[in-house]
Amino acid sequence: MSVTFGVLRVLSARADAGHPPPGQWLPERDLVFPVAQSMTTLGRGLHNAIVLFDPEVSTEHACLHYTSDNWSVENLSTSDSLFVGGKPVAPGESAQLHAGECLQLGETRLQLIAPEKHDSFVGSTEPEPNASFASSALTMQPGAMLRLARKYYLTGWRLTGFIALCAVFGITLVLITLSINTLLMHRAPGGFGILAAFAFPLIPVIGVFALITLIDRYERKPWYLLLGAFLWGAVIAIPPTFFSETTILVAIGHYLSSTTATWPGVWENVLQNVLKGLSVGLIEEAVKDAGLVVLLVILRHRLETVADGILYGVVIGAGFGMVENIIYFTNTDSASSLAFLVVGRILLGWLSHSTFTACFGAALGLLRERLRPHRPWIVPLWGFLIGALLHSVFDFVGFQAATSANEANGAPGVTILALLAIVADYIPLFIAQFVLYVMLVRSLAREAAILREYLVDEVRRGMIPPDDYAVLQRASLRQRLTRSLLMERDVRLWLATRRLYAAEVGLAFSKWRQARNIEPDVPPQAYRLRIRRLRRDIADQLSSASPQHALAHS
Repeated sequence: MSVTFGVLRVLSARADAGHPPPGQWLPERDLVFPVAQSMTTLGRGLHNAIVLFDPEVSTEHACLHYTSDNWSVENLSTSDSLFVGGKPVAPGESAQLHAGECLQLGETRLQLIAPEKHDSFVGSTEPEPNASFASSALTMQPGAMLRLARKYYLTGWRLTGFIALCAVFGITLVLITLSINTLLMHRAPGGFGILAAFAFPLIPVIGVFALITLIDRYERKPWYLLLGAFLWGAVIAIPPTFFSETTILVAIGHYLSSTTATWPGVWENVLQNVLKGLSVGLIEEAVKDAGLVVLLVILRHRLETVADGILYGVVIGAGFGMVENIIYFTNTDSASSLAFLVVGRILLGWLSHSTFTACFGAALGLLRERLRPHRPWIVPLWGFLIGALLHSVFDFVGFQAATSANEANGAPGVTILALLAIVADYIPLFIAQFVLYVMLVRSLAREAAILREYLVDEVRRGMIPPDDYAVLQRASLRQRLTRSLLMERDVRLWLATRRLYAAEVGLAFSKWRQARNIEPDVPPQAYRLRIRRLRRDIADQLSSASPQHALAHS
């Protein structure tokens, strides 16, 4: 059974240091190195236990020694210097290294993260050294019980029942809306049309939630908020959007019919499609973005980063796009139209609505990260305008291409140009998705930095073992470890381990909020008590489990 004695954390390095492994497209840079041996070599050579991609580092630069809670480092190079706590260590010499101290090799600075006593966290039930009655009484301050009652009133079974009630009410409204739409179109879909109308729109939804499961890797979004965001887009946003668009499109038709002599036939169609695209883009984005505003007002601590805003916006857009796709597939009447919808709305545009709403979500997250920026309304306004403009242009090109193809009566040249215009219509959408991806990756990197920064003291005081500190930085490794427990059908241990990791991540973000002068929904001491309790539960389960389970957990 391997034990991690400590962790070396990269504080600064050259730009080419810490490259992600090949094929890795999410930010899990090698910024944390577990130390699991009594002798650990560091250098540029690939044979070292810790490889540093720094040209100023020797092939075998240093060796870290651990004996009985004592740390020392030896300079193995022949001419390159090594610094410990800012003091040079000559080649061939050694120096003591204490927990929290820094050592520098070349242009790479590392910090040793280790507990004061290695066995302080193993099955520990004693209070932490720096804990006090005042810190334990944080939850008993005036007004705390009211906040606690309000929190539990809005979560758990009451929240689930409330969401279910809203879902039933909203689904009824959506069914009424779909029925009215079918009557207005004078169309009764057949059996295949109904199957396609409900089967194809589910594909983007499954893809979106699979994408969120892959990306949401540090402070995970609560399932009930993801469900609420999805229901906002799929249920709450549909009726007001449908009736608002119907009213405005009727008004546009009356306006154009009264000015027919002013506009030639071709330009009348262009003007109609422009107004139609603008109205659809502005109305739909305003209603969808209102869900993010509601989330921000009611649960501010759940939307604090750019990643939070993007992911919640993606889910709202997925719900809205699903219902819109059901409407389109319900009203299709030919195999060619069905194929066109599958390519345009499922294969190419499966993230279209999610992208438009995520623009506003990213803006809200950026506003929350900056806390008190100058003129705070500017950033969300730009996010809304960018999303609405992308949406309007996307719809206008589609409307105009369809109008031109219908008026051409099958002329090959016009049909080919219309198809090219529709394909080119996805280019701005893909560019926006790439920009959002870059913003998301940087936000996730900042979340990983929060874990590295605010859990250092917890490792030193023995609250979090070095093993967990290293695993928390690598979400993919953490998922593999917990998944292995589930594959062995040890559900209780799997749940306890997931809760433990979530509590440790929550502790880091709770301390981060306090550092920003924001009152956390759960104070750090409450997370520490939860971590102790979960560790006792896991220790009890491991002691009663088979040796294979204990080995797998280690």
